[in-house]
Amino acid sequence: MKTFKPPLRFNPEVLQYFRKVFGERKASSVLNALYRPSKKTCLRVNTLRKTPEAVADELAKLLSVKVEVEPRVPGVVLINGFGPEDVKYDLEDVKELIVDRKAGEAILRGADVFTPGVLASSPHLAKGDKVYVSVALERPGSDWCGITRGTTFEKDEDLPEDVVDRGNLYLGIGESMVSRTELFRKKEGVAVKMTNSVFQTPSCSGVMVGDVMLQNLPSVVAAAVMEPKPGWRVLDMCAAPGGKTTALAQFMQNQGEVIALDRTHKKVGQVLEYAEELGLTCVKAYKMDACKAATVVDKEEVKSQPPNPKIEARLKRKAEARVRLNQPPVKEPRKIEKGRGFEHNSFDGVLLDAPCTALGLRPRLLHRQTMEELANTEQYQRNLIDAAVHLVKPGGFMLYSTCTINPGENERNVRYVLDEYPFMRLVQQSPRIGGPGLKGPAEPLGDVPACERWLSQEESDMVQRFDPSGDQDTIGFFIAKFQKQVDEVRQGAGGQEELVGKGRLGEEETRIDKKGRKRGGSTGALEIREGALKKGRVQKES
Repeated sequence: MKTFKPPLRFNPEVLQYFRKVFGERKASSVLNALYRPSKKTCLRVNTLRKTPEAVADELAKLLSVKVEVEPRVPGVVLINGFGPEDVKYDLEDVKELIVDRKAGEAILRGADVFTPGVLASSPHLAKGDKVYVSVALERPGSDWCGITRGTTFEKDEDLPEDVVDRGNLYLGIGESMVSRTELFRKKEGVAVKMTNSVFQTPSCSGVMVGDVMLQNLPSVVAAAVMEPKPGWRVLDMCAAPGGKTTALAQFMQNQGEVIALDRTHKKVGQVLEYAEELGLTCVKAYKMDACKAATVVDKEEVKSQPPNPKIEARLKRKAEARVRLNQPPVKEPRKIEKGRGFEHNSFDGVLLDAPCTALGLRPRLLHRQTMEELANTEQYQRNLIDAAVHLVKPGGFMLYSTCTINPGENERNVRYVLDEYPFMRLVQQSPRIGGPGLKGPAEPLGDVPACERWLSQEESDMVQRFDPSGDQDTIGFFIAKFQKQVDEVRQGAGGQEELVGKGRLGEEETRIDKKGRKRGGSTGALEIREGALKKGRVQKES
């Protein structure tokens, strides 16, 4: 039988952990929701150019769909989709196509089938043929699904025996745009145009460029919750692809300074490209490990990062190919500056949208994170938190967010901030769309020592946890907003500014000077750590 009912594909230990945290019934609801796309497509409007109402009217005409202005979040419009639809696979003499997992997830979000994602097809496929589209998932413990690109098959028996069952992984019906010969020769372009998908989600790619930007609703909420004012100096520590960076600049009316950091040349270039596309001039972006952002490096040691030679060679080949095909030229490689670190207490706002296990993004047909990876990611996030705490000004705000449902990366890290930095306090959030955080006794995460509890009732009500199975129908997401207390900053010996807090292991006073050095105290928990990212599937959401 051909249908779309994906089985739960999680690491067994992770699955058991979530069942303990959420309860059997709630865990099943949340985890199954991750296989489905949200029925609403969220677009952030560039309010420096147009109003949400004007954009909603224009999109409705362009796409012939219903577009609504989201009244609770500034500058957001929503496009309604449908699904899951009961697709009838009862056509005669129909061909079949198998795509890889990433292509399958894109189809669920409203995309057509592009040639790089095709793995196998029926023989004698011709342009214009009707095609059933299914997806092949990776084998357990492997990065390969068992099907080599270019495979021809007429029935399931022609495929390897250990290919994961496709019966519950059919995505809909489409029309072939190319013949089978072209299908596996071309490296780009549409292979199949979807005409009857399980989920009817309008594709907004390339629509109103510079006026709107595709962005998940909780991601826009996170930037709005910061409530940045014109003239502020704001740091986005892990900025790529630039959604929150540009949202912050937009909320600041393009007045002030938004500094964006990321670890690679490509990602920093992506942030700058988004800013330019939206006409934002207050954004600066640097290549830098955000764990080291609170450690100032001598300016003489930092130079602009030249383009990568491999990237230059690849772009040259592309440029030559575009000339042959009479296509517009590619852009020149961008020079990216390296960050040199920043003084402590120097930002009005610090946004830490931490790299995470991404166990809230949807649709996702397979989750392979292990308990070890969950624990390692949580520890890495604390390195970033330590730096963020030192960079925000007294009276300023630190916003922490993730796109995961894992409480170890969410509530447990909030508990860490509150316990280790008593001068940081949770504050109320606006706008508020998500639900409360987890409260009560904490569930141990593998071998990681458990905090005694998640959050108190009062603390729980101050954070936002977005439930992918809830009425909001969003991705799984988490937001916490902290303010650094002014009266916990004082002048120490030698005139250096110091933060006063309590060490986790005792009542002895611990102080951190502006250079991040611990003075006194019984624990090193407040020291800025510059540990490298341990092995783990750590991802970002836009």
